[in-house]
Amino acid sequence: MQKRCTLHLSIGAATPQSISITMKDKKEISVFIASPGDVTAERTVVREICEDLNKSALLKPYGISFQAIGWEDAFPSPGRPQELINRLVEECDIFVCIFHKRFGSPTGKEASGTLEEFLLAYDSWKSLKKPHIMTYFKAVQIRSKKEREDPQLIMVLDLKDKIEEEKLLLFGEFSTTDEFRVKIKEHLEGWTAESAKGWERIGEKIQDTLKVDRSFQRYLKSAVTEHRYLSTKGFETNLRIPIELKRVYINMKAYIHTRDYDFTLKGRKEMEEKVRDEGLSSLDIKAAFKAAARHNVKDMVILGDPGSGKTTLLKYILVSLADGKGDEILGIEDTPIPFFAPLRELKDPEREDFIHFMKRICKFEEYEISDNAFRDLLDEGRGGVLLDGLDEVANENARIKTCAWIDKAWQKFVRSRFLITSRYAGYLGKSRLGEGVMELSIQHFTPDEVREFLVRWFELVEVALHPEDEEEKRKQKGRDAALELVDRIQKSEDIQKLAVNPLLLQIIALVHKDRGTLPQRRVELYEECTNVLLERWDMAKGLDVLVTAREARQILQPIALWFHKVDERRSAPMEEIKEAIKEPLEEIGKSDIDPEKLLLNIRDRSGIFMGYSETEYGFTHLSFQEYLAAEQVRNKRLIRVLLSNYGNRWWKEVILLCLGLNNPSVIEEFMEQLIPTEGFRSEISIPIDALRDSIVKPSTPFINAIGNPELSPEARYNAVRALKEIGGEKVTEALKDVVQNKDKKLALTAFETLESMGKGAGLKRPVAEEIPMRWVNPADGSEMALIPAGTFLYGSRDDDPVARSAEKPQRIINLPAFYMDIFPVTNGQFCKFLDAQRPDKETLKQWIALEGTYRKEGCRIKKEGKGRATSSINASTDT
Repeated sequence: MQKRCTLHLSIGAATPQSISITMKDKKEISVFIASPGDVTAERTVVREICEDLNKSALLKPYGISFQAIGWEDAFPSPGRPQELINRLVEECDIFVCIFHKRFGSPTGKEASGTLEEFLLAYDSWKSLKKPHIMTYFKAVQIRSKKEREDPQLIMVLDLKDKIEEEKLLLFGEFSTTDEFRVKIKEHLEGWTAESAKGWERIGEKIQDTLKVDRSFQRYLKSAVTEHRYLSTKGFETNLRIPIELKRVYINMKAYIHTRDYDFTLKGRKEMEEKVRDEGLSSLDIKAAFKAAARHNVKDMVILGDPGSGKTTLLKYILVSLADGKGDEILGIEDTPIPFFAPLRELKDPEREDFIHFMKRICKFEEYEISDNAFRDLLDEGRGGVLLDGLDEVANENARIKTCAWIDKAWQKFVRSRFLITSRYAGYLGKSRLGEGVMELSIQHFTPDEVREFLVRWFELVEVALHPEDEEEKRKQKGRDAALELVDRIQKSEDIQKLAVNPLLLQIIALVHKDRGTLPQRRVELYEECTNVLLERWDMAKGLDVLVTAREARQILQPIALWFHKVDERRSAPMEEIKEAIKEPLEEIGKSDIDPEKLLLNIRDRSGIFMGYSETEYGFTHLSFQEYLAAEQVRNKRLIRVLLSNYGNRWWKEVILLCLGLNNPSVIEEFMEQLIPTEGFRSEISIPIDALRDSIVKPSTPFINAIGNPELSPEARYNAVRALKEIGGEKVTEALKDVVQNKDKKLALTAFETLESMGKGAGLKRPVAEEIPMRWVNPADGSEMALIPAGTFLYGSRDDDPVARSAEKPQRIINLPAFYMDIFPVTNGQFCKFLDAQRPDKETLKQWIALEGTYRKEGCRIKKEGKGRATSSINASTDT
């Protein structure tokens, strides 16, 4: 007898927890059928049973259906054929695997396609507890030695023995197709019943609390199933664990926006100043409902930036109401029945009235809810209408009509509550609801709220990923990971800028969980966030886009650079942007698209570009403008743009991000062109920061600079300092050569650099030329004292509330020797001087001119009086 093939695999059992995780918030349950070609009849049976169950009363209360798929459903496209089938396996919820005598054909990776699919499903089950695996073996009647020694049958029996020996995965056996029909039907029904455990308790609570008939109970069970989890759709990560919304939700804060201010950027800033100046308190959602009740207001509009949690808030309200906790959690005493509907589904508000829209979206016919029953419920004040995403309505004209449509609906059903969400960009001008509604502006997360969100998120993920472990042990591991991420966020001002709302915070958490840490390089984190906001987020919500994400990026990159070429420019009129976008559209072959329509589409479909007012548009976050501008500079190799803006604070982040990009990198080309300039002689911090953050660390430009006699001594000293950030054998040998240089200060700088790198052993310390302790500035006769080279505590502490962002983080830096005026003037003294003198405009002009003169001399001025200034100047030999 031929020796059996050995299949190395470890099988795990499906658990009730894995089943409940599979259900998530899905309405269509994907059933993948895996098998060799000798069980065609059984494959057909699986499809028939799924169709039969979809027509039965079993699934109707939960609003779900089974969709049977197999290799026949793989969409033809380039690539290894088995990979195309594997994509269906990766997305399925239930994996049905059937064997008889055949094992299947080799794929180039595994012994058969069916085995490759089985192992893929099992690997997914090990990490995600999904899909639920159902394996079946059809009885074999061996009638001859040839059949007994058939390699295909040997592998089938080997797999069966392996599963049976492990005793960790239950499998079914059958003799006939009819017997299989009975088994698979029982198992799919049992899976559904097991998944639905706990839903009946929800139904009982609904019936007791809300006093509704059975048809509304069935609707609410389905609504809770659909909306109970925090969405991770669209995130470009591997983690796909469902996170129950009510367990991770942080009560978001908002302030009541008065109608004296619009929702342009200017109006919002003025409102924020009013809140700050008048000490107005922010409200959580419960306090907001209570405040509305005190003012006899029942309807609300909830506004916020992209990703601020508006949709999540509506779903949290729905789940809380369905759970019978409207009063406890929300402060709503009458506990209405919630109905959630995305306004993007309202295609024509002039042709579809409110009742029919809600009937269509909430699928009332499936639950036998009549128009009259819904209308009566609203008339009695027992409905809560949750309309999500006014900004996602296709265009401004449609939004104006939709606002009128909503006004008409809540004026008709005056006793029921209406809650509407929108981005600020979609709630401007005439696209604003009538009076008698409370408008709330969602605020960014505070540091404490960031910490609370992350701790809850990581605890739940750890428990869900490891259901077999002790829960408290896993929670503690989750807390540790969360606090590690919180610490990272607190230490990085760049990440703090992003970690301000649920969407961006969840992206950061997912990236951290996938990688075990956040990317050390900011460009990688910005790229992940940009990808999500441009494409993944809205694609997951089923929205159409006029261009692909790649094309949108090719358009936004030049726009970002165009914005950034004007200092402090964050927004611009649409007419100007339309002109700036024409060339990028030509480059991607989309010149036929109306530029304004495209920009509004990007605004409405992503969270990266927004309306600042009715006519002004820009990027939602300065970091995205800087990152995309940096990509454009890198892609077009616009080194001269970086050099011409070197030393300009507005351009610092763009320069650093651009030099941190790779594939391809421009950092070597940039350094070669920077080193001969005055900028490199006077400012070394940007090259050093860039070298620290870049994967590519070119040493050649700096090594060449050290030996270039045409460069100023200070430029050569700075080249030595930059080499410290690169390190390596090549750098070490180059610096050792410099230690012998005739320029004793250069030699000493190289020696001290080698010492700090731990490479100074065996070298003799050079003796530098003595520098005088006092020096008289020939420009004005002021006397200066020498400040020796050494370390300096630079910047402000992270917890300093009045420090500017440019002053953080506080760090130790190395400074060369320099001279300082023996009569320094503090900022406070200078302010008192100005208050006392109150100089006229002509005098101020003279001071400014004087400062310019000193800058040309290489001095940094501190004005002391009308004709007097103190300064500091580098104590280099070329002064």
